[in-house]
Amino acid sequence: MTTSPEKITIGDFDAIKGISSKFARMGEDYVVARIDIGSQNGFDREFDSIRPGGIVIGLILKGTAKVGLNTEIYQVKAPAVVLGGGRSILKLIETETKRFESYVLFLSESFLTGINMDINTLQQAHTTHHPFPVMELGKEDAILVSHHMDLLYETALLNPADNLYSHSIARSLTAALIYQFMQINDRRYTGMASHHNRMDVGAKIPGPGRSTSYVSDFIKLLHANFMKERSVAFYAEQLCISPKYLSSVLKKYTHRSPGEWIDEYVILEAKNMLRFSGMSVQEVAYTLNFKSQSSFGKYFKNATGMSPTEFQKN
Repeated sequence: MTTSPEKITIGDFDAIKGISSKFARMGEDYVVARIDIGSQNGFDREFDSIRPGGIVIGLILKGTAKVGLNTEIYQVKAPAVVLGGGRSILKLIETETKRFESYVLFLSESFLTGINMDINTLQQAHTTHHPFPVMELGKEDAILVSHHMDLLYETALLNPADNLYSHSIARSLTAALIYQFMQINDRRYTGMASHHNRMDVGAKIPGPGRSTSYVSDFIKLLHANFMKERSVAFYAEQLCISPKYLSSVLKKYTHRSPGEWIDEYVILEAKNMLRFSGMSVQEVAYTLNFKSQSSFGKYFKNATGMSPTEFQKN
């Protein structure tokens, strides 16, 4: 059993400077690097799992790689984008081609909280469909995203990190990049919608309005409390509304119940703990605030179809 990865920070990314053709750091805000790997055998070794204290964006321009995200493994062929962060555990397993070119962008949590974006746009993107952890790109999109990366690189390289304008420029560029990803994801979602049981493409969220703000407020509360609180009543009480009303709002705008949202967060964290932390099933149950190992086992099996022990050994 491997040890659970600790959250990494800006400073930890300085280690990739030695294998980067471009590398720049904007203080404690972000790091951007261009990595070009060209060798007879490529990189065929496994790298340590990481749990970013922010967001990691990998833009793969040439080559093919295997990437682990939580308990799933993705085969990623250029051009593509890999998104990881928050509660996610990320791992580059291997590059499978002799030539591998990519950008790596790490954005710290504190930097992200200072970005000013249209909350209605973000809310609609979040509630209509989830972002894909791996997004295939067309050649034009890959070139466009590369330009965004270059601008962030040059901004960090040429502007002092302690300058007020530097931070404003960097945040504006990052907001533009995030909007670009949302648009790319939206196009891909539109193309795949017929194969997924999700909200209708093009569904509009009216706003601004109090009912729609409950959705984003619920997600924020869930992110902060899911490891201790699984009761719909708890979240409704924090929002000063009834559980019935919370359920109706979430079903209307996300087509999912509060319980389904809670289960998704808890089960993802449980899977990561069982697979990566080295904890026993009993310790995982305690960490996630279950009354007993038995109650955790029933909850986990009901959601996944297997017991925690079976999942851990699989």
